[in-house]
Parts: sequence; C-alpha cells; structure tokens
Amino acid sequence: MLELIVVETLIGLFLFMHIIRPYIKAFWRTRGFVFFPPLALLCCAAMIPAYGVRPECFPLYAGTLIYTIVHFPPVVSALLGLKSYEMRAGSILTSFLSAAFLAFSLAAAFRFLPEERYEDMPDGAAAAGGVRPAQEFTLHDPARDVDLFLFYYEGGEKGLVLLIPPLSFPVADEMRTAIGGRGYKTLTFTRPGFDREARDDAGVLHTVSFAKKVQYFALLLSGIKNEKQDAAQRLLAKERAADIRFILAELQKNGPLKTAVGIYDDLFLLGYGAGGAAAVELAGDRLALDAYPDFCAAAAVESIFLCDL
Repeated sequence: MLELIVVETLIGLFLFMHIIRPYIKAFWRTRGFVFFPPLALLCCAAMIPAYGVRPECFPLYAGTLIYTIVHFPPVVSALLGLKSYEMRAGSILTSFLSAAFLAFSLAAAFRFLPEERYEDMPDGAAAAGGVRPAQEFTLHDPARDVDLFLFYYEGGEKGLVLLIPPLSFPVADEMRTAIGGRGYKTLTFTRPGFDREARDDAGVLHTVSFAKKVQYFALLLSGIKNEKQDAAQRLLAKERAADIRFILAELQKNGPLKTAVGIYDDLFLLGYGAGGAAAVELAGDRLALDAYPDFCAAAAVESIFLCDL
C-alpha cells in the first residue's frame, strides 16, 4: 500500500528532523520545527480512520505520542511567542535512543505492511479483474510510432471495460477488482514516454523525466486556470484520444488484442483525468459511434471536461 508507506515516511521525517535539530545550527532559527511532533501525531491519528488500527504501527503510535507529550512545552511557548525553547535540551544519549526507537518503529511498520495477496481474494475476484492480468502484451501504433503496454483481466459476461489510467498515478487494483467482480472484463494500458509510469509485459518499469512529472503534478493541481494550462490539458486529452481510438480499432481486427479479449457484447470506457475527458468527447462523436458499434457508454473520473479536442 503505497499511500500507507508515504504517511509512515512522513511521520518518520517529522520526528527525525526534530531529533537532529539541536545538533544542526542552521535549524536553530526556524521555530517551526517545534510543531513537527504534533504534526507527526496528527498523521498517526489520521491513519486510524483511513486504514484501521494497524498492529504493526503500535510502536510508532506509542513513540510518537510519548515524544509529542515530552516536547509539548516548546509548542506552547512558540504559540505564545515566548523565547524559552532551549536548543541543547536533553542529551546526546537521549537523542540517540529516540532515533533508535524511531528506526525500530518504522522498520516494524514497513516490514509488516498489509499485502493484497492473489490467493486471499474473495471467490471469483482474483479471476475477475484481480491484480494478476490474464494477458500482457505490447501493441505498436505505426502511424504514431508509439507502443502501448496492454493488460487484460478476465471477468464475467456483461461486457468489456476499457480502463484509461491517469497520467500521474497508476490505477488502483481495487478498481479493477471491483469492475471484474461485477461481471465485466477489464482492459487497461500504459504508454511509455507519456504515462508517469509504464510497466511492460517483461516487468520493466519505464518512467518519464522529472520535469514531465512536475508538469503533470502541476496540471493535476491547477486544472485550466489560464490559457497555457488549458492548452496543455487539451494536448494531453488529444494524446489519450489517439490511444483510445487505436485500441478500439485493434479490437475490431483479428489480431492479438481481439484474441486475448475474446467475445463480449458491450464496450464501456472509464477514464481518469485526460483520459476521461477524451472518453467523454469520443462518446459525443457520431462518426466514432458508427465506427465502433460495440461502444455503449463512457464515464470520466476526476476529469476536466474539454471541448474541441
């Protein structure tokens, strides 16, 4: 669970920075450090309703609570504007023991992270869109000279869902499992050099440059606030629309994709972000509807609706 790792890492960073602060002179003038332990405790509190009470996190919970209580007087002083926080409070031994206990707590939390194992899924869920695809293969679009890594997940007989992933983050396995558990086959894909992360059928991970990752993240936060951002979103949507049209065309041919997917009655598009905008735009294109007779409906998740794609 990547999100749980991020939260636990953030807690460890808050506490570690506070522990080493007295020994790094450059940190002394920044009084905001005194709020790090309460912030770490707040993250611990937020984990419980979000992920339940995690037994492997008990040492981290307890250590954060005790550390915050011990260092709470400086927080009060900072809030009241009093200059009573002593940088060299405590001893090197105390700091070392605190850091050692923090390392132990994080090691236990990371070591026993919950895993969604294939064999422990509910009956039918593993085969119906679980974490293991039934087929993995690469298709090449010669017209654009791009590759697409496709992953097909078996399901029921209700139809086929083309799951268009977000650019910035991978689609959660829970979404695929939910789709498959409701009787649908699932087909999803990633595109190397375009998606933030794309893993091919050999398991090799392809990532984009750091600059492009920053661009995607900025667009995710800003949306279409100005003309430049609007143009960037439209460009991404056009690229996703081209990916979708290529896959739909391949589904009409007697090729590896049609062989892997097999027979289905209805085709649905479910897209995130730029892919969602492209899917909805495609649903309004009468020529596309005529070209892909199996296409029934499209839905967008967390997408900015754009026109004139």
